[in-house]
Amino acid sequence: HMVLTFVVIAVGTLVTGAGPHAGDSDAPRLQIKIATITTIHGFLVIALLLYTIFGIYKKFSGAREESQRWLIIFLAVSLAQGLIGYIQYLNGVPEALVIAHLLGSVLVWIAAWRVRLTQYYTFDKESK
Repeated sequence: HMVLTFVVIAVGTLVTGAGPHAGDSDAPRLQIKIATITTIHGFLVIALLLYTIFGIYKKFSGAREESQRWLIIFLAVSLAQGLIGYIQYLNGVPEALVIAHLLGSVLVWIAAWRVRLTQYYTFDKESK
């Protein structure tokens, strides 16, 4: 889950680097076709969402209840992130939505780490 999340965010970074908001107007852009890298990013996001849903319903081996809860939170944050990304794409990538999408990627990464950490540590107040 962590590796796939990392790949999604890394490819999303390539999308930003190939797009119009990769620095100032004189900054060189990545020489990647934006349609191609955006499509790859989208397919990776779908794979991550499906894997997350699988984890919620099938439980990863040895998953704790807290891990399940964080998978659900991860799914919600990821869906919100995807909505922002899709809206920005349809509206010609306005700067404000790009900024919101970048913030969303940080929240997705934090949620992914919470899923990962709950597999090893318990954060419930009752368990201390």
